[in-house]
This record gives sequence, C-alpha cells and structure tokens, in this order.
Amino acid sequence: MSSAGVVFDGDDTLWETAPLYSRAKEQFFGQMSSLGFDPLEVETAFHNIDVANVDRFGFSKHRFPTSMAETYRLFCARRDSQSDLAIERAIRRIGYSVFDEVAMNSDYAEYVLAQVRPYYKLILATRGDEEVQRAKIERSGLAHFFDAIYVLAHKRTRELQTIARECELDIFRSWIIGDSLRSDINPGLEVGFRAIWIPKETWAYEHDEETESERLFKVHTLADILKLLIPEKT
Repeated sequence: MSSAGVVFDGDDTLWETAPLYSRAKEQFFGQMSSLGFDPLEVETAFHNIDVANVDRFGFSKHRFPTSMAETYRLFCARRDSQSDLAIERAIRRIGYSVFDEVAMNSDYAEYVLAQVRPYYKLILATRGDEEVQRAKIERSGLAHFFDAIYVLAHKRTRELQTIARECELDIFRSWIIGDSLRSDINPGLEVGFRAIWIPKETWAYEHDEETESERLFKVHTLADILKLLIPEKT
C-alpha cells in the first residue's frame, strides 16, 4: 500500500554547505588578486568554468578545485605568462578544503524531522560525490530519521520517479523539500509531488525559473514547513 512521504534534500536544506564553498571561493579570489588579477573578472570566469565543468565531472569532489586551477591557468594565459605548478597546487588545496570542513546542521533540522516522522515516510535524497555525501550524512547525526537514503549523481524527474516507486509513495500525498529550483522543486512538481521551496544563496548551476503551481509553497526557514506538513499541530 502506498504511503504519504517527504523527500528531503541534504545540502543547504538539512545542513549548510554553501558557507563552506563561499569561504573557499573568497580565499581563491583573494589569492588571485594577490597575483595581480582582477578579482571581479576572476569571479565571473570561475563561475562560468565551474558550471561548464558539470558536463565533464558531474558533481564529483574534483570539479570545484579543478575549476579553480583552470581559472588560474586561463588568467596566466591571458597575461602570456607560464602558470606556476606550486601556486596551482595551493589553489587546488583551497578547493579541496571544503570537503575537510564539517557542514553545520540547519537550524531546527533535528526537531523538524522528529515532528514530521510520525506522519510521513521520510526519504533523504542528496546529490553529489558518494564519499562526500555519506560523510556529511554521518556527521549530521540525522540518518536514523529516514526510511531510505539516496545519494544521487543527478536529481531529475527520472530519479524522483524511481524513489517514489521503490519507497511505495503516493506521489499526490507526498512532498519534496529543498533549496534548489533546478534540482529539487521543478523536477518534483513535474513528477507530481507537492513542493516546499526554501530559497538559499546558491551557485549559478542551480538557478532556474520558478514554476507557477498551486502545489508549490515557499517558506523562509526549515521550521516553517511544519505548518504545511502538520497544520493541526501549529
């Protein structure tokens, strides 16, 4: 028998990843500025390269530091100068540093999951490098709330349909919750879920048009989802 469920995103929904990337990017832009490159030009070039590199690397942990190294080499070439291997290695270390830091859980994450669990089947569907995501899940201490956990290379309608089928969800009584229009909300709506969007500062790849739908709800914080999921409790 199918059940009502809630599919939660991980990064920047249940734990805060964006601040780790923001700090690494600021460190990289500062490094490039110290080498005499315009930091605003570097920022624009880096974001373009990093988005383009999704086609090459997907969401592997190697994409982000490689994009930094390629940006450095691009600006060296524009100056007709040879890139320095030691500097490139230091830049790659900046990129990889995000995977050594602990992402803090979002405010009220544990409380919200505990409140929702009696009413819904809970699924975690997080996208990214398998090793990195498994480490984040373990560090979060939230795994025990979920009936199923998926670490995905992509999060599209196909993957969400598979989750709904394998977890025996009644899609039309189920929800998807996340910060990304492109990877959470719009594919969830297309499959038939109701969706709760928690907008966050995110990178260019995740930008998408907001879909007009009576099944789409927007809230400011994770705690706000309770009044939608369990209205009689608020």
